[in-house]
Amino acid sequence: MVADQFLGDDVEIGMRIGIDVERYKKDLDSEVVDRRILFDGQRGHALGVKGTPTVFLNGREVPFESLPADKLREVINAALKRTHP
Repeated sequence: MVADQFLGDDVEIGMRIGIDVERYKKDLDSEVVDRRILFDGQRGHALGVKGTPTVFLNGREVPFESLPADKLREVINAALKRTHP
């Protein structure tokens, strides 16, 4: 069982933040989840994602140096001004 390989601190942390641990264990062995992860990886690759975190805003990649909360807020507000005059 794949789930058994990944259980440990993540389950303890998950319990503290309130996730459904049984669902988490089930999802670790799920073909549906595996396909979704594969699809997301392929889509990210097609979009030019080279690592995480990568953030896109209105179809444009936000530079990594803009990711701190204050900078990201500036980028979002600027985008909102361009789309909502």
